[in-house]
Amino acid sequence: MPGTLLAFHFDMKRAMWAEDFMAGYAATLAEWGYNTILYEVEDKLIFPNHPALAHVDALDATATGDRMASLRGHGFRIIPMVQSLGHAEAVLTKPGYERFRESPAHDSQYDPLSEDARGLICDLIDQVIDAVRPEDYFHLGGDETWNLGQSPKCQPIVAEIGTGGLYLRHMLPIIEHVIARGLRPILWADIALSHPEIIDRFPREVAWMDWDYWTAGERWDSLHVWETARRFTWPELASADAPGFSRYLAPYAVDEQTRRDGTFPAFPYTAALRGMGFDVITAPATRSWGDAMGIPLNSVHLPNCFFATLTGRNAGNGACVTSWTVRHSHPLVNLPGAYVATQGFSGEEAFDADALLCRYAEERFDTALPAFADAVRLAEGRVPWCQMLEMTPPASACDAIRNWLDEVDAQPEGRAGLMASIEQTAFGSGGEALP
Repeated sequence: MPGTLLAFHFDMKRAMWAEDFMAGYAATLAEWGYNTILYEVEDKLIFPNHPALAHVDALDATATGDRMASLRGHGFRIIPMVQSLGHAEAVLTKPGYERFRESPAHDSQYDPLSEDARGLICDLIDQVIDAVRPEDYFHLGGDETWNLGQSPKCQPIVAEIGTGGLYLRHMLPIIEHVIARGLRPILWADIALSHPEIIDRFPREVAWMDWDYWTAGERWDSLHVWETARRFTWPELASADAPGFSRYLAPYAVDEQTRRDGTFPAFPYTAALRGMGFDVITAPATRSWGDAMGIPLNSVHLPNCFFATLTGRNAGNGACVTSWTVRHSHPLVNLPGAYVATQGFSGEEAFDADALLCRYAEERFDTALPAFADAVRLAEGRVPWCQMLEMTPPASACDAIRNWLDEVDAQPEGRAGLMASIEQTAFGSGGEALP
């Protein structure tokens, strides 16, 4: 039976969406066939027990409930998301909440050894449940925790049970808390796939979101192995040091065709997690880290959205189209990817970017725009961030750098905090930027 969930992700980082704009955006998504909204709460709810976490434009529980009712009026179920380990800047950068970090230098990750941190997370979850009143799922995040277990206090635990064991130890009580509230927890799959030996120890109530923002075909010429944080071609995979992948995941990622032509099945981890007895939602992106400012890298995202939703429909429980880094572009420029995703989900057999973009333009603007596909390609032209030149910097530049370093050193986390922030950015897309 084909998967039926088709979700779109509202990323509430940074600015709050205006009510009328969100309603109009949701109406468009509903018209195209989306039936679920993944609502990443961040700091856009005034938490009664933690008012210091609220963004200046945050809504109280009543106003949040009204917005959710508006979304439900378009036929959506709502899945709220609260970060439960990583990507927790909305909490851990606030004064007084630094004590919940694993390390002072990492302001985006909770301390996995702290009962107080888990208590805080569960309290935030409860307040979101009361405001949003989700029907069946609650997303706990849990992705990209690349600094997990690196602090001195965690190292003895990691030596005993491994990084994956530490992840599981932190997440299980939170998962059980959500289940006790009558909801099914959702987790991003990357960390479990990095430590596949722990997957079987998660409750089967957990549903996984298999995020993959680069695969763009029914077969693909490289495979991301989460255990190594890098991609491999078929010849390279033979020498990869990835025992967990080889034991638990390779049977789903390598088939007879791989051995013949070097291509891999697209989105093999959806099949792997399903094979291990879990519900799985495949998750592409309309834009993500690595895109230039202004316009998404549609040459990657359009086929990624098409084939991921096709896979989620045919091999999983559905799909969730994500829309990260909205601070880099207006949400309206994500709509071509959102539209193309619905065409993949509908079971359309062939991907034709020009035909799909022309169809999008007709539906969106109610007129034929033959040159729209060319315009989309031109608009994504990428400008390099910098150009390296061999030159001697003037003394004023050296002074400016010294002054800046003095300012960095004056901060509580100093240069270690700066390096942690750089590492987090560098590994923000599984250790690699999009091409």
